Amino acid sequence: MSTPTKLAQPFEVGNDLVKHSIENPSSAPGIVTELFPYIYEAAGRMSSRSIAAFLNEKHKVGISASTVSRALRRPQLHVDAYVDRVEPAAREVATTLKISNFHSLLLSQNDFLDAANSTSHFSGNSEESDLEAEASFKEAIDKLGKNWWAYGDRFRALALEVLRDRETDEESALEDEHDDAFND
Repeated sequence: MSTPTKLAQPFEVGNDLVKHSIENPSSAPGIVTELFPYIYEAAGRMSSRSIAAFLNEKHKVGISASTVSRALRRPQLHVDAYVDRVEPAAREVATTLKISNFHSLLLSQNDFLDAANSTSHFSGNSEESDLEAEASFKEAIDKLGKNWWAYGDRFRALALEVLRDRETDEESALEDEHDDAFND
């Protein structure tokens, strides 16, 4: 007859779990959001299960197929993170170059490259304000290059749709505020 095993106390189990998580991390928090543009592109040709298997086997990124599926079913959260990075940069570049519609920098890679190669908007003085403006402009260009044009057409189309929906929501809110001000 076998002797009954002693059940571990919850704090022992919990401490062991935390210790294991520290020694064997499966994935970093936020990794799904960071990888989402690539996951979204790959999902046009691969299943969630295949994407998760690839990430786990080739790169030791512990994302389950259900996590990939959930991200693809509700992409808004992940896309918002990219729109939050890209929109201010696009607006800054457009303002600096006196481009009336910042969307052109997101729609046309040629327009973006023209903007990236433009330097005529700075006076060439070594004044601190000019140097700061130029550094900020270059940072915005770099952000657009790395957080917009580095991704595939499919993801950029989704992100642009999210950006336009956001703008429509903001316009509606402004109209509601305007209507409320006149109705009071």
